[in-house]
Amino acid sequence: NVGLLSMNTQKTSTTPGSQYSVARVRRNLFTGTDVGFIVLDREGTTSGSDWNRVAGIDGNARLPGNWDWNSYAVMSRKPGVSDGQYTYRSTVNHEGNFFHAKAGVLEVGDGFSDDLGYFRRTNTRKYLIDTGVRPRPAWLAPLHVREMHPHIVWSYYEDLDGRMTAKSLHSGYTFFLSDGGYFEGSINPSYQRIDTPFTIDKGAAPIPAGGYGWTTYQLRGTTNQSRHVSLQYTLITGGLWSGTQLTEQFTLGLKPSVHFNGTLGVNHTAAKLDGPDGKFDALLWTARMNYSFTTNMFFDALTQYDPRERLFNANMRFNLIHHPLSDLFVVVNHQRIATPDTPDIKPGVGVIVKYTQMFSL
Repeated sequence: NVGLLSMNTQKTSTTPGSQYSVARVRRNLFTGTDVGFIVLDREGTTSGSDWNRVAGIDGNARLPGNWDWNSYAVMSRKPGVSDGQYTYRSTVNHEGNFFHAKAGVLEVGDGFSDDLGYFRRTNTRKYLIDTGVRPRPAWLAPLHVREMHPHIVWSYYEDLDGRMTAKSLHSGYTFFLSDGGYFEGSINPSYQRIDTPFTIDKGAAPIPAGGYGWTTYQLRGTTNQSRHVSLQYTLITGGLWSGTQLTEQFTLGLKPSVHFNGTLGVNHTAAKLDGPDGKFDALLWTARMNYSFTTNMFFDALTQYDPRERLFNANMRFNLIHHPLSDLFVVVNHQRIATPDTPDIKPGVGVIVKYTQMFSL
């Protein structure tokens, strides 16, 4: 498979223009195995020293015993950068009816740069493991439990000198119910090291630079989401950076027909961090709606309201599949604020129209 994309952005009086190109080649070697190559390029239209080029290789292989291996290696080039212009990732994965496991490593060099992509940080190495078992003992059936799932999802981050920068250690036990619902309890130790002060909420003082470790305890679950009315919930208590938190999330699901699906949710966090101005309270209301007119015409809407800021956001999208793999999208974004006391938030309306057509060659 071969793909090529080239896009040119126009120069304005304040923003230099750039031309972007992407080329992708992928080859199936044999059943369950493939290898690919990708090249990305950004060329500034106003300066010969303003460019960024990225090239990489990736591969996927099916191994015996329901194991898979997935890896990629990428290098970048940019003016003024000489060292650490690379990234790689390699994982092995096993999926079975009883046992599943995934483990891998990701490394991003200090000088890696990809102007067409997104990555959270450079000069980092991540180790990950995601594993668990799915027992289904017969004695669970009278209790209306279909399956248990003790599991861990752990991520550990360090810089390239070996100093820990973050960790997220989720250890949970999930019960899947016979009617399609589930509930889960988990313990989640975390650690974050920040080099500059971090503002978690505008009502609280910034968190000073340094290393912070805390543990949260979480209970979450849902009733049967295929019913006309369902409920999803998450309760979190424990630490948060230098203090404590209590977070509650509830989502009411409505599915009166095969055409309509909607949810109404509320997210509330009350936290107290160290320091005289460390207390804050956040509340957010969210509503989602999806209506399917036919199998190829849909309408989706997402609205959010922050009562503290009196800020209202709405996103509406209409999608028409006019031919196979060909779409018409009309997207409307609307933002309003009910008080003039927040000059940093600008109200407005945006409209985006996107048309795609697939051609057979």
